[in-house]
Amino acid sequence: MEAGAKGFIGKNISAEEVRNAIHDIRNGQVVVKYEPTESPSFESDHAMGKLTSRQREVWNLIAQGKTNKEIAAELEISPYTVRIHVSSLIRALNVPNRAVAAARFAGRYTC
Repeated sequence: MEAGAKGFIGKNISAEEVRNAIHDIRNGQVVVKYEPTESPSFESDHAMGKLTSRQREVWNLIAQGKTNKEIAAELEISPYTVRIHVSSLIRALNVPNRAVAAARFAGRYTC
């Protein structure tokens, strides 16, 4: 998404959901659709309890498809500080990257 993607669609999404997601993206929405094939690799409540309020804010903005630079501007912090929050968030959620973190957010909340 930092490179300009407007959505993330996992490979387990139905054809109808893919069609709807593409339609939404064409209409300017940021879309994250992901359904894990197995249970998440972290305890949701446990991981959520360890997140700081700032990490939750950053997680929300990642799920909206914002870049680190955009997040920094919105939260009035440096891009370097955002990068630290993103790294900590990815570690806390035990996910491989920000796209999966965004998908986990979308699965838990409505953006």
